[in-house]
Amino acid sequence: MKTSILKHDFDKEYKTLVICFSSQPEFDRQEGGRFEWQGFFKDKNVKTLHLRDYNKAYYFGEWYDEAGSKIGSDVNSHVEFLSEIVRESECNRLIMTGASMGGFAAILYGVLLNANSIMSFNPQIYMDTNGSFASLSQGAFDNTNADDQKLYFDLTNLDYEKFDGTAYCHWGSHYIDEAHMK
Repeated sequence: MKTSILKHDFDKEYKTLVICFSSQPEFDRQEGGRFEWQGFFKDKNVKTLHLRDYNKAYYFGEWYDEAGSKIGSDVNSHVEFLSEIVRESECNRLIMTGASMGGFAAILYGVLLNANSIMSFNPQIYMDTNGSFASLSQGAFDNTNADDQKLYFDLTNLDYEKFDGTAYCHWGSHYIDEAHMK
């Protein structure tokens, strides 16, 4: 069954919600890839929403709920869905995290939802079908519409004036990450 989300500790009274975006599932044997960050946050006093990109499309395109039903197919519908999850959680603090493809999504949706904090590890900052991540970026191009491509494929173009939170980006020293870091 296709599913993009996994909720954890929503029955607790915690006041912090961490939304965790998984990285590219290319080498993962589990259908759709793993829900990352579960182990790290399992003993923390936070509610978590774990997401995975079933279509390997940088969190553009279709997302599926726990029952496998489609819940959205563009950035606006994803923001609406995530906003509803934030309301449902009744949390007063929102943190986004992810690595690589998930780091891209953490920044994108963190800025659009005005998260308190974004923690992104080795994020790609732009979609490029000619660069180092061409094969991965192609999934984003194949699964989204022209409006989302124009507005969201280069994270330096986001409206950061409306973002009140703090964003932390951490890059390693691999040469492929250098272009995105700069």
